[in-house]
Amino acid sequence: MFVLVDGVKYKLISPQDEMWLEKRVEENYRHIFGEEVYYFPKKKIKSKAGIGTIPDAYVIIPGRPVRWCIVEVELASHSVYDHVFPQLTKFRKAIEDGESRKKIRDFFYDTIVADPVLEARFRKEIGTGEIHKKLSDMVDEKPMIVVVIERRTDKLEEALAHFGGEVKVVEFKTYRREGISDEINVYCFEPVVVDKIKVPASSAKAVGPKHGASAGKQGGGPGVLPEGLRIFSAYKGAEFRAEVIGDGKIRFNGQVYGSPSLAAVAAIQSTGSPRETENGWRWWKFRDPATGEEIAIHALRKK
Repeated sequence: MFVLVDGVKYKLISPQDEMWLEKRVEENYRHIFGEEVYYFPKKKIKSKAGIGTIPDAYVIIPGRPVRWCIVEVELASHSVYDHVFPQLTKFRKAIEDGESRKKIRDFFYDTIVADPVLEARFRKEIGTGEIHKKLSDMVDEKPMIVVVIERRTDKLEEALAHFGGEVKVVEFKTYRREGISDEINVYCFEPVVVDKIKVPASSAKAVGPKHGASAGKQGGGPGVLPEGLRIFSAYKGAEFRAEVIGDGKIRFNGQVYGSPSLAAVAAIQSTGSPRETENGWRWWKFRDPATGEEIAIHALRKK
């Protein structure tokens, strides 16, 4: 495959190796993730069992709330089930450990405050609140995992469909100009788009619904919950996280549910409970980015 730019031919090439592709991603991270992001190099993390893994990079995306990504650069020639999938599983296991998350938070904090310009910029973008607390709240939420690869494959798509969680694949193609000795490349990719969510601080004062109210009588509907909002809850010692994906729908554990209540029931039943009803607006919570307070999502509903 090739492309023509003003009559000049550029031929599709394969990366020399994984390190070569990593370098191209680092050089172009602002184009991939956005001009405002913070890019951090490799940092080892460990699972509870002490198994270490090293993501290729971390990215912090400022906004309301601040979000973070783990970046894994891969080659299409790597075995999905022998290499890629185990690597992603190690990431997931590592960030489930509270001590590992603290180490990642401290890594971010130390890097930011070591550079006065970087620190000033970060303080300006996060608004009120201490940097350390903002980073703590951020790493308490599951990161987006971004896989950068030169060519998407059916096996990769199949594996990620069963992986669960938020995983984005960036197909990063490289085209090189023909007929000259210099390395002149053109890169083709879809940028990672992350919605920035602004939650009104006044929502913390809203009053939740009465216990036992049915989802059908609560009103609300599409547009009430901001798309991309991360929500969470707990039941019988188990913790659950989900995400609003638009039109009031909730993505939980790889499945999409038409309402917060349906998603809440699915979460509860995953523990073996036979419960068939639950007030999802009262059950699910979000973290107010201004105060750090946990608030029932009912607070976001239109009056």
